[in-house]
Amino acid sequence: MTKKQVVEGYYLTKKYASLERFITYFHQIDEIRKMNPKRVLFIGVGDGLISDYIKKNTTIQITTVDIDDSLGADVIGDVRALPFEDGQFDLVIAFEVLEHIPFSDFSTALKEMQRVSSSRALVSLPYRNTGFDIIIKFPWIRTLLKKDFLRLNLTKAIRFPGFAVSKQHYWEMDNGKTPKSLVRSVIEQFFVINRQFTATFDAYRTFFVLEKLKHQLENKFAKSYYDTYLGQEKEDYVHARWFATKERLFDYNQTKRAITQAVKSYPEKVDAMLEIGPGDGVWTRCVEKKATHLLLLDQSEHMIERAKKQLKDITHVQFVLTNFAEYKTEKRFDAIFSSRCFEYFTNKQEGLAQMYQLLKKEGQGVIVTKNRSYTSRQPKKDSAMHSMQVTRSQMIGMLEMAGFAVTAVYPATFRWKSSFAVSRVLFGALQWIMVKSKGKIDLPFVTQYAVESYTYEFKKVTNH
Repeated sequence: MTKKQVVEGYYLTKKYASLERFITYFHQIDEIRKMNPKRVLFIGVGDGLISDYIKKNTTIQITTVDIDDSLGADVIGDVRALPFEDGQFDLVIAFEVLEHIPFSDFSTALKEMQRVSSSRALVSLPYRNTGFDIIIKFPWIRTLLKKDFLRLNLTKAIRFPGFAVSKQHYWEMDNGKTPKSLVRSVIEQFFVINRQFTATFDAYRTFFVLEKLKHQLENKFAKSYYDTYLGQEKEDYVHARWFATKERLFDYNQTKRAITQAVKSYPEKVDAMLEIGPGDGVWTRCVEKKATHLLLLDQSEHMIERAKKQLKDITHVQFVLTNFAEYKTEKRFDAIFSSRCFEYFTNKQEGLAQMYQLLKKEGQGVIVTKNRSYTSRQPKKDSAMHSMQVTRSQMIGMLEMAGFAVTAVYPATFRWKSSFAVSRVLFGALQWIMVKSKGKIDLPFVTQYAVESYTYEFKKVTNH
């Protein structure tokens, strides 16, 4: 359990009970009122003002929880291990709470909030924002515009002398280690962000109005999907996936080029390598010669069986049937490789933390994963199988937060309208240039939307 970060008596100080704070309280009450929930979990009691107001002035059944046993919470507990049943509350609230735990635990806390919520959540976080706020109010504004006031707001994340992270916080959103894009990407693993706004006259406090994902991709879902699909598939999966059409062959050749380039960053020979989610073993052929011992880990029984058949001539391969999140071993690896598997990780930050622990000192990794910004992905937004992809900047942020140094990023599959031969020639040539330059040559305004999958090379930083 995290130690208390707010000292006794702080809630009585003028610094805490400021004008901005009470304006924030208005936003908190207003959002709760709009949602009109029946059962609310309120995480982090603070000075007790909001929870007391709700209890005394509404019919909402509110339960408070806090790690500080001196604040009078209904339940003493940690947001990372909430002592409640699944879906017990209509609305789960954490106002300026999650910054009081390490960012490495942020996803764990959100996962718990998602678990105990039946539908919605409200979160506010500190954002190292500054800006201008102009409020316009005049007689009859409510009658004419159905608004209390008009707000003109301009904010920008800016660092300047004396504007430092609070000593009571482990982290805050800023334009440094924990940018808003990274924070949003972690939130979106568990919730849909319906709305985001800053408090009036206080750009420092940012609210997220969240809805629980209806079709969240879980490890068991991916396992069930592939086991069922492969159990029904009569033709050769490798051929169907990579060679059945010119477009798929184009993707195969690009991916092979990227992976072949990526594993050159590994030493000439490593003792132990782990491949996560090898599927049919099609990309194992690109990496197996680098390792004296190669362990292939997959949660799909059908994939493991197919990989064994595809790789039966390789004698230094070991197969393990398990979910990576549940994989426990004392063994440490010189290198980790994973292609088109990471997008299925339910908790990506925990997955990267596990990779960090499994790698030896100065160990290296290569991940190929799909790009959330890819334009052709738009029609698939509601599909669970495509709901957990991340953008390039989000992935880099997650890797660095986990303790890795990102050494190169470049396209694995780079395409647009690949059914046309001209398009395949153009994007094939561009991808070749970017791969050979290890991403140093890039067209960011094009690659952001035309790269279907990126290749990430990274190293373990031992002083993390």
